[in-house]
Order: sequence, then structure tokens, then C-alpha cells
Amino acid sequence: MLNMKTSATAKAIFVTIIMVTSMLGIFISDIYVPSLPNISNDFGTSTNLLAFSVTYYFIMFACAQLIYGPLSERFGRRKIFLLGLSVSIVGTLITIFSINFSMLMIGRTFQAIGMAAPMSLGRVILRDVIPNDINYARFMSFMSIGILIAPALAPILGAFLAHIYHWRADFVFIIILSLICYGLAYFYLIETLLNPQKRLSAKLSLQTYIWVIKNKVFIKNMVITSTIMSAIITYLSISAFLFQYYFGLSEIDYAIVFAVGETFIAVGMFINGIALKYIPIEKVQRLAIFLFFFSGILITIQAIFFTTSLSFIMIAVIIFNFSAGIIFPTSSALAIVTFKTRIGAVGSLYGCLNILAAGLISGVALTLPITPNLLIALLILVMSIVAILVTYCVRDK
Repeated sequence: MLNMKTSATAKAIFVTIIMVTSMLGIFISDIYVPSLPNISNDFGTSTNLLAFSVTYYFIMFACAQLIYGPLSERFGRRKIFLLGLSVSIVGTLITIFSINFSMLMIGRTFQAIGMAAPMSLGRVILRDVIPNDINYARFMSFMSIGILIAPALAPILGAFLAHIYHWRADFVFIIILSLICYGLAYFYLIETLLNPQKRLSAKLSLQTYIWVIKNKVFIKNMVITSTIMSAIITYLSISAFLFQYYFGLSEIDYAIVFAVGETFIAVGMFINGIALKYIPIEKVQRLAIFLFFFSGILITIQAIFFTTSLSFIMIAVIIFNFSAGIIFPTSSALAIVTFKTRIGAVGSLYGCLNILAAGLISGVALTLPITPNLLIALLILVMSIVAILVTYCVRDK
């Protein structure tokens, strides 16, 4: 079993495997976003339906995580990790050869179900090998820098591939990256669960999930994560239409603007990893939530009074992403470290609930008959207020 005393090289390889496979899940969700208008034209599908396809991916991704926690407790982390990657590879092949919107969505369904395994088990595997709470929180921050670089890189890469070749080239790249990730995990990922359960039952899994949900610290931090995740999913779903149609940017220009904003998630995570050495994790989280609220105020002002100002909206988006880069790792760590057993189920339920809630909120928001700019502004503002209320009104004990 790997521990914090293991050689630096072994730790680097181990974390790289988890980080790269987790990045893959983000690439799958983001890489085709710049091509949504083109896909809409090719398949004769409405823009709203294509925008919802991004939200749909996250909803399926969330629900699938519930099965992987119990499965990993019974059969081990490694086997289930590899199983999920295999399912995702099948889904990507379907998307490459899709001839209509329905076939594309079938492929996206398999991708979401498959990628739920490495994304949900990655944080669990790290918890298996890093028992110290603060070390785990800091490790999550630094490791997540790589994961959150993916949303910045994926749209740029996707835009260039689609511009030079076709939007299907985005998924050809995904299949290549998927096979590389599978090879790395197959040869280098070790089993971190030393004592698997002897049996697997739906009743036991349900009892475990009920036990987890009763924990106020878990629920509090899950809700906080869901608020900012819902804003991110909504922004991701309609940002291509917002910047390309509303601000008149080209596909490539949109990808660059989107990447600039997303880069600040990584910056936030890096700052968070350093700050946790000197500041209590709860205080860091509260400061980030107030930044989240401040970004909501700014983007609402932009949507009402400076509707054509690209610079104004980018400042608000940068602050929003910076706060997200701090809220994600701190909330995840605070939710998970409160448990000492059944970490697989805890990690799966946490991932499921926060992404499912965010996906549903985003799905409802996308049906509102208001401009994309005002929609994003109001959602960020409302969700940040909810995060503040939960932070100060829900007691940890």
C-alpha cells in the first residue's frame, strides 16, 4: 500500500494516473462545446437541445457514481476504475460514428456512465493512501490543478480540431487519450483497498448512503459545492452561444476567451494549496464563498448596465472561477474527511449528489426565457447567496 513515506517518484506516478484519468472526464464534457452550433446545423437540432446535452452528460455522470462506490468496496478500486474507462471508450466510439442526435446522445450516455468511475474513485483512492486530513486537503488542491486545467485546454483543442478537420475529430482525440489512460492505469495503478467487503447488497448500500446523508458536515459541504457547480455547468452549456452569437466571437476566439477564464480555477486551487499551510480550511472556504458572491454582483451589473462589455464580463468570470478553484477542494475535503470508514460509498454519494443537484438546477435554468448573459448572472448571484446561507446557518454538529 502506498503511503506518504513512499518515494517521490512512486507518488508522482500514482497521482499522475489519477489526475490524467480525471482530466479525461473533463475533456469529454468540454471538448465539443465550441462545436455545438455546428453540430446543431449538422443534425438539425435546436440550440437549446444541444446546450442541454452538456447538462445531460453531468446528470448521467452523477447518477452513475452511486454504483461505483459499493462496487469498489466489494471488488477493489482498481478493477472498477478500469471497468469505467472501458465503458467510456465504447461510448466514445459511438459518438465518433453517430449519424443523428439520438445516436450522439447514446454515446454520451456511455461516456458519462463510464467516466463516473475514475472521477468518483480518484478522490477515494487518494483518501485511502493519505490519512491525514490537512495533507489530504492540500494534496487535493495541488492534484486538482491539473484536473481543472482541462476545461481551459479542452475547448481550445476542440475548436482547432473542429476548425481544421471536423467536430468528430474531437472525439477521435478522446479515444486516443482514453486508450493511453487505460494503459497507464492497467500497468501502474495499484489496489489501495486492503480489506474488501465479502458481500455486496443493495440493502447494505442503501443503509450506508442513509448513514452518510445524516451527517450535517457532509450535507453542508455537498450543497456548497452544488451551488458553484450548477453555475459552472450552466456557463459551460451556453457560453459558446453567448460569446459567439451575443458578442460575435469566432469559434477560435471563443475558445481562447473561455480558456482564459477557466485557467483561474487552476490559479485558485494553487493558491488554496499554499493558503492551507497557514489558514484554517474553514476560513479559506468562507473567503472563497464571499468571492463567489462578489462575482455574482459584478456579472449582474454587467448584464444590466454594460451588456456589450466583453472586458467587464471576463473580470466577473475570472473572479468566479478563482473562487471555484478554492471552493471545490476545500468543500470536498471537509465532506469526506469527516468519515473514517466506507470511504468508497462516501466519495460516490458526494460526487453523485453535488453533480446531480447542479445538473438539475442547470437544466431548469436553461429553460428560462431570458438572455444567456442575464441567465448566467442571476444564477451565479442566487447560488452564491445560497452558499452563504448554508455556510452560516447549518451547524457542523
